[in-house]
Amino acid sequence: MPPKLSSLRHFIKPQSGFKRFYSNGLPENLRRNYEKFQREDGVPVYLKGGATDRLLLGLTAVILAVGFVESVRSLLRLDRKK
Repeated sequence: MPPKLSSLRHFIKPQSGFKRFYSNGLPENLRRNYEKFQREDGVPVYLKGGATDRLLLGLTAVILAVGFVESVRSLLRLDRKK
């Protein structure tokens, strides 16, 4: 038989920690980030982080291209071994 909910209440802590630390809403740095990333300025979200985001996007594209070329190359190499 499962335990009664009333017997478990002393183990459950209320979810008021956020309100205790940030009584007037969001922290300032998080609010600034929300404003930055939700602004309608025509820049895609994945590039709004600046140079770091551009670098990561380019690096990801290069890694994907190399992986695709190598997978096709290995499939062709396996096909020729008869």
